[in-house]
Amino acid sequence: MATRKKTAMTTSSTPAASDKKLNRSKVSKSSNAGARSTRTSGRLSQKNWDRPVVQHKNGLVDVSAIPDYLVSAVERNATSSPLLRLPGELRNKIYALAIGKHYAKIKRKVYSETAESYFVRTVGYAQVSLQVKTCQPTAFHLPEVCRQIYCDTAIMAYQRHIFIVDSFDLGEESQFIAALLPAQRNAVVAVGPKTRFFESYVSNHYGKVFRKRFPGLKRIEVAPDALSLIQSFNRHEDKNGSWSDEEWKQWAVEKVQQREGDDVEVVFTEKEEVEETEA
Repeated sequence: MATRKKTAMTTSSTPAASDKKLNRSKVSKSSNAGARSTRTSGRLSQKNWDRPVVQHKNGLVDVSAIPDYLVSAVERNATSSPLLRLPGELRNKIYALAIGKHYAKIKRKVYSETAESYFVRTVGYAQVSLQVKTCQPTAFHLPEVCRQIYCDTAIMAYQRHIFIVDSFDLGEESQFIAALLPAQRNAVVAVGPKTRFFESYVSNHYGKVFRKRFPGLKRIEVAPDALSLIQSFNRHEDKNGSWSDEEWKQWAVEKVQQREGDDVEVVFTEKEEVEETEA
């Protein structure tokens, strides 16, 4: 039985919702006694609030300059952490296993407590494939653990996942893409366009390219049912009606590479005989 897990990407909220969250976060005097053990981390958090965030041109946070009050913690992590004291090659293998390599589907969800209070969250689901939508655990928030893990994994999730896209300019995917940092956008190397979107793209209804949104794109994965749709809407290309499925695939690949470049790989995935399971 698969485990469902949602990964929040971005969140926006109304003032009313923010006030409710603030009220819920207040700790009563009686509970403060049990929270004394977190007093040190609270002071570190307060110092971090007062420290300006320095970003590289690609949008990633510059963590090279370590504040004096964090030096001992960073050194302790590097020498005492069972994970961080491993060689970089081994750490990367562990990170890759934690993050996984799945199909990332982006959706928006609206959460509401009252008619006046609501907030919208963009969430990501890791699917098994373009066809099987069983959710898989992922680790998009892994870079938030500490400075060293941020350095190691800031863009790894974007490099490893295949992002399902349904439009260039509409829907949750376009909003998600617009919110990505340049480094994150450049790290995306594979997309999986939905069937109807890919047919329209191949037929040049949009006149746009994937690489404008993902400059580092290297691979486009096509769902199995896209081929029949391409054949139905582009019969005029096959004057005699004699093309085989492989010839149609080659025609579609050439259409893609004319717009994206010859170095972009186009893969027609095979139909899977796998039953979906609910968590």
